[in-house]
Parts: sequence; C-alpha cells; structure tokens
Amino acid sequence: MKRRSRPCILAALLVVVSTLPPFCSALRRDSLTRGSSLSVEDDTDILVSQDESFACGFYKAGSNAYAFSVWFANSANATAAWTANRDQLVNGRGSRITLRRDGRLELTDFDGTLVWSSNTSSGSADRALLLNTGNLVVVDANNTTLWQSFDSPTDTLLPMQPITKGTPLVSASASGLLSSGYYRFYFDTDNVLRLIYDGPTFPASTGLIPSIRCGRTVEPATTAPGMVFLMRWGISTPAINWSSMPLTMAMGSQGG
Repeated sequence: MKRRSRPCILAALLVVVSTLPPFCSALRRDSLTRGSSLSVEDDTDILVSQDESFACGFYKAGSNAYAFSVWFANSANATAAWTANRDQLVNGRGSRITLRRDGRLELTDFDGTLVWSSNTSSGSADRALLLNTGNLVVVDANNTTLWQSFDSPTDTLLPMQPITKGTPLVSASASGLLSSGYYRFYFDTDNVLRLIYDGPTFPASTGLIPSIRCGRTVEPATTAPGMVFLMRWGISTPAINWSSMPLTMAMGSQGG
C-alpha cells in the first residue's frame, strides 16, 4: 500500500508546484525592512507588488551596467517605469540598494560611492514598499508615506500619478536606454504644460517636431526651429491627475 501511495504523493506535489504564482521561484516580497538591502549579484533579489504587476530591483542597462528601477513585471521587455539617478549606472558586482537604519533609501556602487538617496532621514521609517500602482514608497509603522517615487518621475507617468510643478518628465536618450534625452514635459510658472526640446538644432522640415497624445492629440507650436515647443493647451490648475487615463503616459526617445 505504501508503494502505491507514492505516485499519488508525487502527483499531488506536481499539482502544487504547477499552480504556484510566477514569482514564487524568486525571493517574492513587496517590502524592504529597515537595515536590509537588495544586491545586484542576485537577479531574484527583487521586490514584487502584491498583484505582481510591478517589480523593483537592479535592472540591466548594459554590459556590467545596472540601474535601480521599477519595471512592468508582465512586460515582455520588462520596461522600466522609474529609475533612481538614471544617468549614473552602477557596477554588476558589489552594488546595493539599502534602507538604512536612519530611514534613508540609498543606492551605492561597488566601491561604496553614494549614487542616489531618498533623503528621508527619519528614525520613524519602517520599510520600503512597492505598491500595486508601481509607486515605491518609504513608510513608517503606521503606513504614513515619508517618500515616494511618484514625486520624482523619469519618463513615465503611471495611473494615479500626478504631474506637478517641479516634477518634469524627461525623455530617454534613445529607445531601450535609460539615460536622459532632450525633451522635457512640465508645468511652467503660468500653469501651462510645456514640451521643451533642449538639444542639437535641426530644420523644421525634418519632421522631428514632437507631439503628445493623451486622450486627444496636442500639437506643439515652434518658437524657434528645433529649440522650444509650447503646447497649445492652457491649464488652470497646478496639477494633472492621470487617474482617469486608461493607459500609461510615457515620453518617447529623443526622436520624438
């Protein structure tokens, strides 16, 4: 009887394993406790949101070059949605992201050089948490937010993420790259959304004049060929909340 039961036990184990969620093979967790860190050497050492829509950890950006990013977990190319100090990549060995005991979330390179910090020095910080919205937050024991990645977007606005004065979107330098490009999308002091090109000049006839689609097409007006573009869209409020938008808004590469 014991021998006959073994195939049943093995079959049951196979069923259990086959029904495990996709991130169970990794160190699945959605938070980083104070005093702990993620290491660049282990690509399974990541944070995953509860609904498994987003992941956070070291993102390979080149040969032996990594960034600390939040990315779309279900995207075929693991598209990055947010990156800490996108213009300074870290080494593939020895780099770490740590929630220090003083409350700061810090990214350090292989030699200990500080590459990025949340600047949240607070003894009340309890953990860093990746939310289902894609927002990476540092919270205290009462879940009060002390810092959030939504306050410092890179080239992407996620649903529920506002764009405000002082928090511009900056395009990537090229498709598939993380570094900053030539386009900035932001609120100016007159509460007007502006799209600024700050790079090499080019003739208007090249067709590289940018436009943005967010529910409707918004056409730019050139004030000088290849230099400054003002969106034909007056805004009377200090912020736009994209919660009603069904899709993520992302700035393209410097090609427009």
